[in-house]
Parts: sequence; C-alpha cells; structure tokens
Amino acid sequence: MRLNLEQTEIELTGDSPCFRETPYEGQNMVFVVTPLDRNKFSRASDANTKHGRKGRTKLDELGFQTSLFVACVKSWRNIDDQHGNPLPCDDENKKMLATKFMTLAGCVVDGASDEGARMDDAQEALVGNSATSSTGD
Repeated sequence: MRLNLEQTEIELTGDSPCFRETPYEGQNMVFVVTPLDRNKFSRASDANTKHGRKGRTKLDELGFQTSLFVACVKSWRNIDDQHGNPLPCDDENKKMLATKFMTLAGCVVDGASDEGARMDDAQEALVGNSATSSTGD
C-alpha cells in the first residue's frame, strides 16, 4: 500500500521573512507544490554533488536548492513580472526565482520538505500497521 499526496498549497503572507530583499514584500503568494520526499532529496543531491580528487565531494548548494524548487513547484499565484503581468510557472522562471531570491525559494522548499516528511512518516505508519495486522499482532 502506498500513500499518495500529490500536491499541497503553501501560502506566504506579505509580512513573511521569506520576502526579504525581493520585490514581492507586502503581497501574498501561493505555491502549489509536490511534497519533497527522501527520494527527491537524494536525486537532487546526487545531481549537484561534485566529486574531486582523493574522494572528496562538494555539494553545490545553490544548484541543490534550485533543483528542489524546480522539482516541487507545480504552479503559483500572485507572482508578476517587472511589468505587472502574471509570471508563467515554467522551469526557466522557477530557476530564475530560485537563484535570484534564495530566501524565498528556501521557504518554499522547506514547506515542501515538511510535507514530504509528513508523507514519509504516514507511509511508514501505514506499512507498519499493515505488517502488524497481517501477522495478527
């Protein structure tokens, strides 16, 4: 049995510290995200880890966060371009937002991560309950 939580909304209000140093301060935004589970974190980490000499590795933190932001954000509301037009939610604009406004992207990734952790915990509980009921305990 697999728990399936496909999307959730993260609403950021205008007074949130997530808007520091952005032109979006004072307005509300909604991001529709897919929860980030352990597998998505692992894939993003693998894709953004550089392997050096002597077995050393280094994580490209901006690339890691950008990959997570692009992977989890499915749509958004109340995000406009510099001309006041709605900004399309495509990979190019997601990458632009994630690299230009790292704090904002971090807040969204954290929210999607929290949802993913809840989903992982619920899945583990579901699997545990299934195992217990099938053994008769």
